[in-house]
Amino acid sequence: MNIQQLWADLEAWISIRCKELGGVLRPGASPNKIEAVERMLGINFPDEVKQFYLCHDGQTSESLSFFDDFQFLPLDQVTAEWKVWQEIKATDFKLDEIPKAEIKPVYWNSRWVPFAADGCGNCLCIDLDPNQSGKSGQIICMWLDPSRVLLASSLTEWFSNFISRVKNNDIH
Repeated sequence: MNIQQLWADLEAWISIRCKELGGVLRPGASPNKIEAVERMLGINFPDEVKQFYLCHDGQTSESLSFFDDFQFLPLDQVTAEWKVWQEIKATDFKLDEIPKAEIKPVYWNSRWVPFAADGCGNCLCIDLDPNQSGKSGQIICMWLDPSRVLLASSLTEWFSNFISRVKNNDIH
């Protein structure tokens, strides 16, 4: 399935099984908005990320976490979260543990793009600068503690796994 099909599948499930989530998702971002964010961050999103945000530009701010314990960030908040991490990276933090070989062993990388955050400093990120054995566009969890965990090799894989867990009532 592609991103649009995955969103349609999740939306259909929400409309039947979890009506209280109706209205949580914001309308899709415009292509111009996505391009502006790419310019600001100095990156090019993979097509699947563009499609993800064309379908929905995050969630409403007053709603509960959408992705497990993480809020789905609108593009404006993506850039705000990214800027915070750009400022923090100048500090001298060390990783608690060396991440898997797919992730660069750094505290922060300006080519990690947070798309979900828990409000406590932990983020789900699109990794556009993986280590040699990684894949550009892989999804990582960046814990404040600090540790780094590979979640999926792509946004499509991660999102598909998330939807499967939702349907199996295996969410946090």
